[in-house]
Amino acid sequence: MKMLYIIFLMSLVLIPTISAITRENGCEAGETEMFSLYQTENSHIAQPGYFNQSICYPKIITINLTTGNCTGNQSFVLSQYKINDSHVASVEKFYDYNLCASVQCTITSGVCPRDYHIASLNKLNNSHLGNYSHYSYKLCCGSVTRTTIGGEPTEPEEIIEDEEVEIEEIMKKIAPPILLLIGVFFFIILWRRRKRKCEYCRETFRNYDEYTKHLGECKELQKIKLR
Repeated sequence: MKMLYIIFLMSLVLIPTISAITRENGCEAGETEMFSLYQTENSHIAQPGYFNQSICYPKIITINLTTGNCTGNQSFVLSQYKINDSHVASVEKFYDYNLCASVQCTITSGVCPRDYHIASLNKLNNSHLGNYSHYSYKLCCGSVTRTTIGGEPTEPEEIIEDEEVEIEEIMKKIAPPILLLIGVFFFIILWRRRKRKCEYCRETFRNYDEYTKHLGECKELQKIKLR
């Protein structure tokens, strides 16, 4: 029972931390919902309110989804294949729709130079989204000059569901707890074998310390008992 409790506590450490600006069913006063996600990892993007996971900017800003370029005081955030339930790209006009905001945004695989961490992409184009800590390409927004990393466009009809990427992400998540359980399983087996060895000698030696002192004699007793 104690061992199961330890396994449970260790499994909690493996649960990824959700970004502080990801909220369920809308943002708080003084915040702006930039877009929504179906879930906090491996998700499509949608307009605010379409999905339950709201991605909130911690200040009041202007958000606009347009089929043109981001103009005026608005800067490019993401490109979307369609308005709702869509893949995204890091290049402006990569797809038909551009998400624009009245703050500067950056997508990078390094340290984000912006004030607020928004989300992450599993790749630069034709991508799914997750919370900020989930994928390697980070989307952050705030002040400072915008620099966006891009890639070569692909035609919209080539969009797929990224099954290989999804399987890879699932394997990354389930591998650590599976390896942990395997290690615990073998530990329990070895512990029980040592306990049985001590029990074989209980009639002759009073405890495990005495057993180790008379290891040769215990082995002979085990042979006799196993015949």
